[in-house]
Amino acid sequence: MEDTGYHEPTVSTTTEKITTKTKDSRTKTLIYHALIFATGSSTDSPLLSLHGAHENTLAALKDFHKRLRNANSIIIVGGGASGVETAGQLAAYFNGTPSKPVLTLLLGLRNKAVDLPARKPKAITLVSGHDRLLPKLAPKFGLEAEAKLRRNNVHVLHKVRMVAATEAAAAATATGQKMACCHLSNETTMAADLFVACTGVKPNTSFLPAALVDAAGYVETHPSTLRAEQAGPRVYAVGDCAAYSRKRTADVYDAVPVLLHNLRNDLLAHELRLQYPPAGEGTGLQDRLEELVDKHFSPNPDGALLLPCTKWGGVGTLFNFRVPGALVYLLKGRDYKVGKAKGVVERGSNPYGMAE
Repeated sequence: MEDTGYHEPTVSTTTEKITTKTKDSRTKTLIYHALIFATGSSTDSPLLSLHGAHENTLAALKDFHKRLRNANSIIIVGGGASGVETAGQLAAYFNGTPSKPVLTLLLGLRNKAVDLPARKPKAITLVSGHDRLLPKLAPKFGLEAEAKLRRNNVHVLHKVRMVAATEAAAAATATGQKMACCHLSNETTMAADLFVACTGVKPNTSFLPAALVDAAGYVETHPSTLRAEQAGPRVYAVGDCAAYSRKRTADVYDAVPVLLHNLRNDLLAHELRLQYPPAGEGTGLQDRLEELVDKHFSPNPDGALLLPCTKWGGVGTLFNFRVPGALVYLLKGRDYKVGKAKGVVERGSNPYGMAE
């Protein structure tokens, strides 16, 4: 097996040590004074998140694009945001009406450097385990998304879940190409040239002791201070790996200032306890500790969500109001915020922040 360079660490919260292996298999032990778990989550599909080294994701995308050229059929499993976006973008490109050349040039949409697949219509099926798409939003949003997808010839199946997915060898198919077989909960099997699993995420916490995570594998945190209290002092979790998170971008950017403030308090408190003699009357230690007031995280109730699923629009909600399709395109659909990537990497800025 090829060594990807990634080895799961071993965490000991009693000795405050992390043991891992380097790429050349040497053991390395790190002693921590404070620890933040920010390991994120992974999707079932290698197309939608990192699976080990980033080269694995690039290879998966390259293979998918190569097979996409000659594919006639695509199955997408998952009726949530990722499934709707994936089905929508594939259908808009292959099954939608191509832009007029003059309009394309005027809008600056043509990029000769990008080698795009030929626009051969595809049979696209979206499998939803619920009675509607986007079950976490109000019903009207799921109905609107489904109507937009159907206009681009996406076939939507409701109340059906995938039990297993297998791949038939090229020699076993009539076309001589590899086929994906999705075995469904209604005791049927669907076959297609390509398959994309948009079935949610799993936390990257398999290396942690069971006492630190909940039944679903997420790091147990105090819901407002973000301390991982079961892990001992000065240990925190943030982002998709943490139990407080709703797996939204805002739950990262809103939580980081709180985490850093409270971690600073914990570090100062530790230093104060080292500087002062054992607690007693007149030492002043308690007064100093009481000056260290925690900040508290509160989830943003807005629940903003933008889902491009057509060429020029999609569905969305912002500040609890419906976002018109054209505005979904302007806010996200043009480039999926790729233009903000530099600011995210260099300054840690929120790609969806209004000030950015």
